[in-house]
Amino acid sequence: MAKKLLALMAILLFCSQAFAISAQDAVNFTTKQNNFLYSGEEVEIFPNTRIKDSRKDYWVVTVLSGQSLSGFIPVRDSSTPELPNSTITRRELIKTAYVLRYQIELNKSSSQQGLWLFDAQNVKFFSDLGQDLKNERIDLTTIWTSLEGFSQLQNQVDSLNDQLDDMYPLSEDISKGLLDATSTETKFLAEPDTNGLKEFRNAFVDNFDLIKNLESERSAYLAELDALRQAIALTDPCP
Repeated sequence: MAKKLLALMAILLFCSQAFAISAQDAVNFTTKQNNFLYSGEEVEIFPNTRIKDSRKDYWVVTVLSGQSLSGFIPVRDSSTPELPNSTITRRELIKTAYVLRYQIELNKSSSQQGLWLFDAQNVKFFSDLGQDLKNERIDLTTIWTSLEGFSQLQNQVDSLNDQLDDMYPLSEDISKGLLDATSTETKFLAEPDTNGLKEFRNAFVDNFDLIKNLESERSAYLAELDALRQAIALTDPCP
């Protein structure tokens, strides 16, 4: 029985491979079997990976005019290469291929410059920042106590504490969001799927929005903190 199962698995594996085409087959389909290019155009498959749509695999051939991106041609990964019949399928495959290509190029250039946001280092940075903001609230509580008798100054400290109460959870949310986005990115780059494109894009947009909000709140906080310092410096210690 075990030998029969192994034989059946081997047959299924062979069949799945027989029905698949290579990246070069997809290129040949667009350039030799068909004439989909204008004069002066060339093709490549970058990234060299299949893209899935509705459980079907496709190669998406990139069309270049010189160094400029000219377009994409999706080719069904089947025993007989063909273009998708559905306009929606073609559109979603092209969108996914464009984002995938751009993301890989962006990762490469950002990594070389050490500027990529979605990595373990920045996950830790925002996690640590959240803890630092919690500690700063403790420091402000000490300052509030030392300002006994100066109710107006204490009100300013209360306002700063309220802002910290908003900022440190936001920083922790960013840390968690970056961790999730990193995982989403890894999955999308390894197994690109048109159905995963929206989730992939949202992961980045949502985190950029959170960081923008944190930066805005930080600027307001620092301005009020500076105003408090100036007010304390100008206050008579013996009212």
